[in-house]
Amino acid sequence: MKRSLQATENGKGAVKKEEDVDRENLLEDIKVKHVAELQQIFKKASSLVQDGQVENQALEIEARIGTYNNNNFTSGITETEFKALRDYLDASSDYENYFDEIVDYMYNPPNKDQKGSIRVNFDEKSHPIRSLLKLKETEIKLTWENDLMPYDIRVSLSKEIDITLPPNFNKDTFKLCRKKERWSYESSFFRIDLTRVTSVTPFGHPPGTVRNFNGDRSYEVEFELMEGESLRDPKQAEEIANEFYDNISELLKVLDSGHQILSEALVTTLVDTVLNIDKDLERQLRAILAKSLAEENEVRDFPGSMPVTFCRNHFNKVQAEDYYVSEKTDGLRYLLLICPVGVFLIDRKLAFFRVTNYDTLITLFCANNTTTLLDGELIKNHSTGKPIFLIFDLLEVLGENYASKKLDERLEVIGKKVVAPYREAVQNRVIPPEHPFALIGKVFYKKHKLNDLFSCIQEKDGEKYYIDKHNPKEPPKRHHKTDGLIFTPNDKYCFKTTNNLFKWKFIEKQSIDFKAKRIESNKFRLSCSVTGGDMDCFECSFSDNDLEKLNKDWEKHGKTDSAIIECNYNRYTGKWVYYTLRSDKKNPNYIRIVFDTIMAIAEGITKQEIADKLLKKPHPHNHGQNQTANTSQNHSNQGHNHRDPHHAH
Repeated sequence: MKRSLQATENGKGAVKKEEDVDRENLLEDIKVKHVAELQQIFKKASSLVQDGQVENQALEIEARIGTYNNNNFTSGITETEFKALRDYLDASSDYENYFDEIVDYMYNPPNKDQKGSIRVNFDEKSHPIRSLLKLKETEIKLTWENDLMPYDIRVSLSKEIDITLPPNFNKDTFKLCRKKERWSYESSFFRIDLTRVTSVTPFGHPPGTVRNFNGDRSYEVEFELMEGESLRDPKQAEEIANEFYDNISELLKVLDSGHQILSEALVTTLVDTVLNIDKDLERQLRAILAKSLAEENEVRDFPGSMPVTFCRNHFNKVQAEDYYVSEKTDGLRYLLLICPVGVFLIDRKLAFFRVTNYDTLITLFCANNTTTLLDGELIKNHSTGKPIFLIFDLLEVLGENYASKKLDERLEVIGKKVVAPYREAVQNRVIPPEHPFALIGKVFYKKHKLNDLFSCIQEKDGEKYYIDKHNPKEPPKRHHKTDGLIFTPNDKYCFKTTNNLFKWKFIEKQSIDFKAKRIESNKFRLSCSVTGGDMDCFECSFSDNDLEKLNKDWEKHGKTDSAIIECNYNRYTGKWVYYTLRSDKKNPNYIRIVFDTIMAIAEGITKQEIADKLLKKPHPHNHGQNQTANTSQNHSNQGHNHRDPHHAH
């Protein structure tokens, strides 16, 4: 029987430390105990099938990932882990995968003496499509002491029986309604379901008619036996119990192995490629970075451009002036430093990571001991599964500084001096087929071509993706997650936060990074940055599901007093929703960004409104700006076509 999951481990070939050996021995001891418990469940299932008490297709053996608090089990993982696990499974060739979306209505059985629960799916006219009675036979809990695994497992054996609802069944008495967006991955024997669940109690709406689900979300992982026939043989059931345990253990190892440390957008092949550096080299690199930025003093903060939130009062400025628009990539932001001592990624904490096995970039972009400094994001191409460094700007190429040049000039340099030679090196096999990541330029559109950009943004499985126009016989060069738009002025490079570089996010993606200080078990003081330090904003409590996720993240990242957390605001419930812990940031959003984001949430600017207004003339009071902008625009249009100025590999 083929094992389906194999977690990538760092430090291949390294000598194991004593504590690693002790940990493995402990895990083996626990496995013996757990497998013995699992075998009892599989034997019981086998006996039910053999005795003819139930058809094997009506039996469900399911493992759920979650957390036990005494005997109370809470199912689910964090959203960040959920996305990372999806990326991991998407990249695997061991599964058939598909997506579906259903709405379940949960009822108590009509007979008060009857056990179990009834799950019903309705059509839009409130007619039952399927009714299922679920009866739990038995369950076991698998836990690991001393935090050997990041989560616990609940394994249950249940009967699932299709039923016909009685004529007098009151369909308006449901106790819960759940929208399930499910990504499934099937092998010959097992299926993994990753489910985003939105739970609501929509009283006053007939079953099947609810469309807006704005309740609490949870992110659930289930591992289920597929091959019911094998339960007819008790010996084979024991063998499957071993395989079942090994596979759910591997799922936990994937969650614990750090695939999501850099980002859910960073595919697992990169984890073994990027290494931390020592302090001496870091000081040397900071000096090289300062020289590339033409800074006399040591660089202490991330110098990359940071947009402010787009609000209604910015429409006239973008209309009147010379702006480019691009999709807002949902990846991980880095500067890419290519210098004679190596290739390095620099994150927003100004931490340096060496990229190994990519010395060909030094050959291409460090002639005569010069330096190249690019700005972009690490993403995954969802068509090929391969990692990409998506270049959206540059500061230096081969020792020449371009920060003072206009955007259209910098884009042209990216195409001619970065992407073109890189593409040629790939074609000539100077860069081997297996390399850490590809270099590809981001697509920028003139603002009047905004609808062309929107035509490349597609929604699939509850996520939005930017997908190039491409030959159907070939995968697109760019196919990655996006969460909005960026409006970039045709001006010099914008260092740090600037008031003329704007970001607009789809309303469901609007969020704020607060510093959270725990006051009580479920009371946090949220603060933002101001000049000279932090300022308290308000106190906040989270839903039980959010608190559970936050506590897991808090503990996992070793936070004690405070942490930077990303929160969304639910306009329908009037509550803040925990999204993820931002271990990549050391400061919360500045107060201006907080106010702008709250304003954007309140304004609720839509995609259609942006498209309509950017094609109109600006307000008359900006007439002087408009004349200047038109001159700039006409001049730029005499040059190159900047719809896609990057020559992409």
